[in-house]
Amino acid sequence: PLTEAREIQNSQWQEFIDLVPTDQVTEVWGPIPDAYGMSCDTDLGGRVPYGKERTGSYSLPGGAEVYVQETTDVLGWFDEITARQEALGWEAKKNTDYRTELVLHSPDGFRYSLAHLPQREYERSSIRLGSFSPCFIPPESYSRFKQY
Repeated sequence: PLTEAREIQNSQWQEFIDLVPTDQVTEVWGPIPDAYGMSCDTDLGGRVPYGKERTGSYSLPGGAEVYVQETTDVLGWFDEITARQEALGWEAKKNTDYRTELVLHSPDGFRYSLAHLPQREYERSSIRLGSFSPCFIPPESYSRFKQY
């Protein structure tokens, strides 16, 4: 499940990134090639101490960052992604209270978040992409000290 989760996340990120007009993209970092799995019982809000996990399940995080022109229509891009993914049965929630953010849940349990970080807050305007695979019971060969 580890390799498959990484492939699904990275290909989905690439699909999202490809929706940004190329003349608006100044640089792309990622998708990340690998990362440590995170315990669904502890790291992801379960508040259970390490070694006392109930399920022994893990989620694989992923992400990327797209640096864009300050003039990029981020809300339009988020609307395009929302319409496309909702047509495929995904849940989408956009938040513009603090910063422009979009959270997507796929029918197969993947979670994606996209957050616009404007130039006035950081050195340059970017869209930070983060994701988590569904929780899974890892194979016997799994090590939480190894990146996948």
